[in-house]
Formats: sequence, structure tokens, C-alpha cells
Amino acid sequence: MISLFSDEEQSVELAPKKLCELLRSILLAHLDKGRVPSAEEMNNEVKKKYPQLTFTQSILIGWFESLVSGKWLSEMLTKDLFEVIGHGPGLIETLTPHGKYQKCSPIEDNDWNLFIELIAHKNQVSFNEESPFASFYLAIDGSHFRCTLQHPSLSANNQGKFFLRQLQKKSPDLCSYFDKEEDFKHIQNLLLEKKNIIIAGSTGSGKTTFLSSCLKEIPEEEHIMILEDTHEILSSRKRYTKLLAQEGNERKSLKKYMTYAMRMSPERIIIGEMRSNEVVPFILAMNTGHKGLMSTIHASSAFDTLHRVAQLFTLYSEQSEINYEQVLSLVCRNIDHVIFLEDKKIKEVITIYGFESNNPIYETIF
Repeated sequence: MISLFSDEEQSVELAPKKLCELLRSILLAHLDKGRVPSAEEMNNEVKKKYPQLTFTQSILIGWFESLVSGKWLSEMLTKDLFEVIGHGPGLIETLTPHGKYQKCSPIEDNDWNLFIELIAHKNQVSFNEESPFASFYLAIDGSHFRCTLQHPSLSANNQGKFFLRQLQKKSPDLCSYFDKEEDFKHIQNLLLEKKNIIIAGSTGSGKTTFLSSCLKEIPEEEHIMILEDTHEILSSRKRYTKLLAQEGNERKSLKKYMTYAMRMSPERIIIGEMRSNEVVPFILAMNTGHKGLMSTIHASSAFDTLHRVAQLFTLYSEQSEINYEQVLSLVCRNIDHVIFLEDKKIKEVITIYGFESNNPIYETIF
């Protein structure tokens, strides 16, 4: 690194902007070695390398707390928070039951991407141009989140983004979703009868929380396999086996876990969310007689869910000779019910009876 001053100079007062540039270079050097330094380490390193420098200690602490510690983000995370979207340093959007709010961060523009990188680094997540998306479980001050990162290389303005969705520590009881006792009993019976159920809805509709509530109704003596790519499904059960998939690792993918699960004597198999090739072994498992399978999926209605599953199956199946109608027929003959959620409430429940004349046969229960 080029010296900041000549040998004749005995003491140099470093301006805040120059100090931040120096701190940034020291931090990047540590990250290249695979570690995140503490504020004290950075302070000592500055003094050791440049003993002539003088600077205000509070500037270093403030820079470190905003960028490395992310203290400002912790202070923003209230208990009633649903989601936080970091669009950039000047626009942090928070979603609560009372509405959306816009806030700012204390991070400088040229430190924003470094802040995103630090989140991935501290959680030991692969995040670069070759792996431009990262999604993982994150704990902050006792609150639990699903964190998703978007790499700067995907943006026209070369600015990364982060998304935090708060996970509940405890799922609500299933009965809390129903106004009528008979409706609750009906869904409870479907679970006890080990029906194959898909829970559908848009992003943030409460699919995973509802799935966790359903698991409370399953008898404790049953062994459940839970397969997901981010730790979101809550369960206090003793007889369950959970496998977390790793993006980019074929041996630890949801599709591979489905194969493993079939060998582990499961009485039910639960997939956190169907998004790609895991849908093929999931539906085929139903077709070979396995019962009590459950998963979530993004869809715009209960009826659309059937087509969404069929589309994924067609897209990822290696059996090119099977046409879409055959796949849709397979889906309709093996999924028993679809529960569709909107705004964290049950909007529709349908029972699927089969497939005839290229159309699903179903009935809306409520």
C-alpha cells in the first residue's frame, strides 16, 4: 500500500473519508484471508501500520458498527416485522401488519455491496458472480429470518440487494385459521387420514407457517421426513428427520433427498417448497402408494396449483415421451387436496377426484 504521508511528517490528522477508505482496504484484505476482523483489531492495525496517524476513534467505531456489525439493521427489526428489503443504502423498505415504511441506512454508497458481501461471508455462504443468489437461515438478536441475497452483477446499476423475511419462533395452532369448528375438524381429519396435500399461495401468503401448524396435528408416533433448502418449517416433534439442501450440490439437493427419504422408513414426507426437479420424485412417490405427502408451491389459485405442479413436472422430467395431459392426469390422480392461502388466511380448499376429458375433476369444499 502506498504511504499516506512522508517520513518527515510526525503526525497526520486523517479526514473521516480518508479513514474510511483505509479501513475498507484493511477489511478487504482480511476478507481475502477468509476472516472478519473486530473493531479493536482494525484499530490496532491502523496504529501499527501508521503510527503517525491521528483520527477520531468514534469514526472508526461508527463505521464498523454500521458496516460490519450491522447494528442499525438490528435496531430496525421489530417483533411485528414481516419483511425487510434492502434496495440500497438510501432505501430500506420494511413491511409490517400496519403497512410499508421506508427508511435509510447509515452506510455509504460505495460500502453497500461490501455490506451485502459481509452478510454472506459471516454466514459461510457461497456468493459471487457464478452464484449470484443466496438463500439461507439467519438469526439476529434472537429473531429468525430467511435471508436472500442478490449479487450486484445482476443489477444494471451494479448494486446488490438483501431480503429478510421473519420466521416465527412458534407456529400458531391450526384451529386459529378457522372461524368455524367444522372447517377446522375437516382439515384436521384430512391430516389424520394421511391425504396428499399441496399448500399454495403467493409470496408471503403464509404457506410455510400454515404447513408448520399442520404438522402439530400429526400423531407424535409417526416418523416425518422434512426436506427443505432453508430452515423454515417449525416442529417440536421428537420423531422427525430434517435434511437441508445445499444449492449447487447435487448430492445434497431436494431431489436427491427424496431418494434418501424413501429408504429411511418415513410415514410422511414433507418438502418445504416445490420449485424445480424435486417435484418429479415427489409426485412419483405419491403414485407408488406413499400417503401423507405435503408441500408448498407458488400459485395464483387452488385450481392453478394443479397446472403449476404439472408444468414443473413436465419441465424437469426426463421422460420426454410423456405429454402434458398425461402429466396433469398423474397429478390429479395423486394429489388429494389443495389448500390456497392469501394474506395468511385460508381462501379456498379443493378436493381433487381425478382427471377426465383433459380436465381436472375437483370440488370446492370452502
